[in-house]
Order: sequence, then C-alpha cells, then structure tokens
Amino acid sequence: MAAITGRHIALEDISVVIIDGTDVTAIFKNMSLDTSQEEVDVTAAMDTWKKREGGTKDWQMRVTSLVASTPKFLDMIVSGGVIVVSISSTGFNFIGSGLITGANLAIDNPYTEEATIISAGEAPTIT
Repeated sequence: MAAITGRHIALEDISVVIIDGTDVTAIFKNMSLDTSQEEVDVTAAMDTWKKREGGTKDWQMRVTSLVASTPKFLDMIVSGGVIVVSISSTGFNFIGSGLITGANLAIDNPYTEEATIISAGEAPTIT
C-alpha cells in the first residue's frame, strides 16, 4: 500500500500553540481558524449584474484542549482584555490579537476545555 505524503497531521506538524502566553501545544485536541470578509453591494440601479467589493475582514478561532492541571481558558476570560494567539506548524505561522468571547469546561473523562477567540481589530500575521 502506498504512503500518503504531504498531509499535515496536527499532533506531529504543530510545533507551537500559545494562547495569552500559555503554551497549550502538548494538550490541545483540535483547533479551527476561520477567516471572513464582508461583502459590500455596489450595484447601481441600471446594472444587470450585481457588483460587489470586499469590506472588513475578520478571523475567529475555536480551540479545544485537555485540562492538564487547572482550566486555563476560564481564567483568561475572567481576566479579560486583548490576548495574543500564536500557531506554528510546518509551512504555516499565525500570530493575531484577539478576545476570548466564550470558554467552556467539559467535566468528562478526561476534562476538556474550549475557547472561542475573535479578532481584536488588527490584521493577523500569516506566513
């Protein structure tokens, strides 16, 4: 059977996940990063086709991690303020300023916690 090459595997290819100065690389389970751009309709009254331009951009991240000793995301949402998120993997780096808008602690076996982070107004650095 042939090997699949060039596919990223989170537990092998992610080298850094830092949220508000807390390194969660070893305990994160999954993460998603969504980007979006508003659509501005600039269609004139006599146009036969819609015309659009790009508007403001946004990003949002959701991350789930194992609770190693104490919940980290709950403390971050209580502390409030702008945080820095840094993700590094093979061929991808992301650094952005954001706000935690939600944190969830799941009392399960094992305990997990989730956080939703939205952009805080500055463009992220993506390389």
